[in-house]
Amino acid sequence: NQMKLLAELFETRWPNDPQVDAIWMNLGQRFDAFARPLDAADAYVKIKEKSEKHHLAQLSAGLAYWNQFVDEASDEDANPDAMVKRLKQARDLMISGIRSAEERNLPLTSQMLDAKYKVALIGARLGNPEFTVTWLEKTKTPLIDSITTGKGNKKKLAVTEEFAQNVFQLLYQAKTSLNDLNGAKQALERLSSVLDS
Repeated sequence: NQMKLLAELFETRWPNDPQVDAIWMNLGQRFDAFARPLDAADAYVKIKEKSEKHHLAQLSAGLAYWNQFVDEASDEDANPDAMVKRLKQARDLMISGIRSAEERNLPLTSQMLDAKYKVALIGARLGNPEFTVTWLEKTKTPLIDSITTGKGNKKKLAVTEEFAQNVFQLLYQAKTSLNDLNGAKQALERLSSVLDS
């Protein structure tokens, strides 16, 4: 908490100093390391939009809210409305980070892939298979076209077989929910080709 107070003091005294964003990023990472996702998210969202780390901060804040959701989901006294709110916070921040990175033509990172998967998964959890399909195959850099289990390159990142299976199973489930049986079949075929790459 002393670091948080110090960051707030620096922000008050020198609001335009880029070091303030670095302090907030460091604080968020420390909170993440000590399994304090809400504190981490609060720190990450303080990073200004003009910062070169803004996209990373938005992704990190969204992932922190996701981690809080996962922690709360195992609590038998979890409030369903609060859970939905947490999912929407996570989704919105991750989308902001993804779009910011894509607008700046930044290279794909494993954190971006993870965020795209979680955004699609949140769509499924909230009962919106169309949203899930969009985030898996219809964005500027579609997740399904961005992964390989073989050697990565500029357009595809190498991922584990488990991650690839999770992505394509989610797509299969969403297509099935939409009664797009041909699309569901194609998802399984694409999974097979990714696993063979």
